Amino acid sequence: MVERLDMQIQYCFSGLTIDDFEITRVDLTKDIHGIPEDKITQYIRIMRQLYLTLGFHHNKKLEENTEDFDPDSSFNAVNDSKKVEFVVYNKGHEVRSKKNSSDEQKEHYKDTMRVEVRCRKKFADKLSEKVYTAQKLVEIYRKRMEVIRDVFDDVFVLNKDSCFISPYWQKKQIKKYVSGKTKLGEKMNDLSKQLAHASRPTMENVIENSEKCQRSVSKLLSKFEDMGISSVTTSDKETPFLQSLNTLFGFSPPSEEEKALYEYIRSKSRGKEVFWYGGDL
Repeated sequence: MVERLDMQIQYCFSGLTIDDFEITRVDLTKDIHGIPEDKITQYIRIMRQLYLTLGFHHNKKLEENTEDFDPDSSFNAVNDSKKVEFVVYNKGHEVRSKKNSSDEQKEHYKDTMRVEVRCRKKFADKLSEKVYTAQKLVEIYRKRMEVIRDVFDDVFVLNKDSCFISPYWQKKQIKKYVSGKTKLGEKMNDLSKQLAHASRPTMENVIENSEKCQRSVSKLLSKFEDMGISSVTTSDKETPFLQSLNTLFGFSPPSEEEKALYEYIRSKSRGKEVFWYGGDL
């Protein structure tokens, strides 16, 4: 592809090659096919609520300046100092919304979640030490999955290894975990209830509006991490279980705790859809 691009540049701009141009932006993508759109929506809603690391924030400028922006179809976390943006969106929805999309494109991207890292010049320059632009592009392409995973780890400190379960199962798992420690169970349930409110606030909003200090909330979040479940529950009561972001994106195999909880809820959920992507466990 780099060679074809080089030929096209020489055709359009006599005397120039790809190495005469400087990289100002690189988009690295990973498409995950076969995820039903209602599950993509749930994951995006969940990601918009999760706690983002210092330096990353929701791309408010994009949301405010995009007339038809749909918060259920796109998650955008940007780091202004690093000049990098982590994006997850419903690719099928995007393709359908474009008037010039072909039927083949619509079919190909049906039920597809796209994970994307958008690198501006400052960030892209650090991805390769090669001198020539063509070499830089090849090196960045070869390490693209590693880069996407590393940026993902930078965006989400918490919850990336934790699965998501319904409010009903959340209460049952908390009760089992606290084992008689009533006050701890009440605090954990209260945090999940706040996050499951109709407006579905972000973790930052909950911390800001909480009477407890951030340190107290962080301690509660660490308890959820110990359990292997997120403090954010699924938004659809008919979906009792969603696997962790880490395993959904293919960045790591499922933990034994996650597999065990999946099997347990599947056996007890009376026919409700327990979602797992990536084949049999």
